[in-house]
Amino acid sequence: MLGQYLITFREAFEAALITAIILAYLIRAGRRHLSRYVWYGVYLAIAASLVLGASIWFVYGTLSKPIQVLFETVAAFTAVAVLSSMVYWMATKGRYIKAEIEQRVEAITTRGAVLGLVSISFIVVFREGLETVLFLTPFNTG
Repeated sequence: MLGQYLITFREAFEAALITAIILAYLIRAGRRHLSRYVWYGVYLAIAASLVLGASIWFVYGTLSKPIQVLFETVAAFTAVAVLSSMVYWMATKGRYIKAEIEQRVEAITTRGAVLGLVSISFIVVFREGLETVLFLTPFNTG
């Protein structure tokens, strides 16, 4: 049970950290008025993650036991792939994450692409939501 809470906390912390970097940059750049688009992306990603989690929970509960084991295996391997890609990304770009995120946000805001702000925040938060769903699937009691 504690492992489930730690997984959920870690994923939420990662999403919050990157979202905070985006919001802090917008404030520092004098573009505070654009922060609402970041929040739109965050809210949409949370909603999408909840729908994904509920859908997987529903589908998982209707599967036979052997298929549930197969489903858990696929979910576990997918989670390992997602986490491994994140670890690789952190190892290669970890020192420059803040600068890279700020560059992307600068490019988006310079073009006036508010949909880009919604998209970047959606992707950041939804990726963490997806990881949470994948990691917690084996704990599902069906």
